[in-house]
Amino acid sequence: MTIELLGRTVEYDLQRKKVKNINLRVRTDGSVTVSANNRVSEKRIDDFVRANAETVFRAIEKYKEIAENFKRAYIKTHYEEEEE
Repeated sequence: MTIELLGRTVEYDLQRKKVKNINLRVRTDGSVTVSANNRVSEKRIDDFVRANAETVFRAIEKYKEIAENFKRAYIKTHYEEEEE
C-alpha cells in the first residue's frame, strides 16, 4: 500500500493477522510493515500510519545513517588493508 505522508510517499506492506492492535515496524532495510486484524478498515490503518509519520521517517533516516556509516567504515578498513 502507498500513502502520502508529510509531502513524501511511503510504501508499506499490510499483513492481516489475528492481533489486538495495529502494529507498525520499520525494518533495518527501510521497509515499513503494518499488521492489523481483518476487522480494521484500511482507512483506520492509513490514519494510524499518518499519525506515526514522523516516527516512521525518523527510523528510516536512522537506518540510512547506520548503513552509510557501516559502508564508510567497511571501505576505509578495506582500503587500509590493501595499502599494507
